[in-house]
Amino acid sequence: MEINKKEFDSMVDDYVVAKKKEQEASKITKTLGNQIKKYLAEDNLTSYSTEESTVSIQSRTSVSFDEELLIEFLKSEGLTRGLVKKKEYVDFDALESAIYRGKLSDEQIKELDKFKVERVSQALVIK
Repeated sequence: MEINKKEFDSMVDDYVVAKKKEQEASKITKTLGNQIKKYLAEDNLTSYSTEESTVSIQSRTSVSFDEELLIEFLKSEGLTRGLVKKKEYVDFDALESAIYRGKLSDEQIKELDKFKVERVSQALVIK
């Protein structure tokens, strides 16, 4: 498919302008969003409505493992083969597979909870 140089030049220029606007808008929305979250938190509010808009706060929790502690645990249990790599990181796919195949005892699986790290982030939701 062949495109006219003038059309392509225009397309590239339009893209660059749009990208710059997107970046500027992203900075503005990030700043405003942080300010709104701060004010809502200060007033112990989870949502706020104007005549035109409603925003609310949602807590999002993510859980991950403390890899250094998990590696030490797996070493102490003799479970590093195929699970802990040379760089010494946990291959979570292999760990999941080992759990599924019964390579870890129920007690060992319970011990894995010690190595989880929970993170909570706040997201501003527009309704």
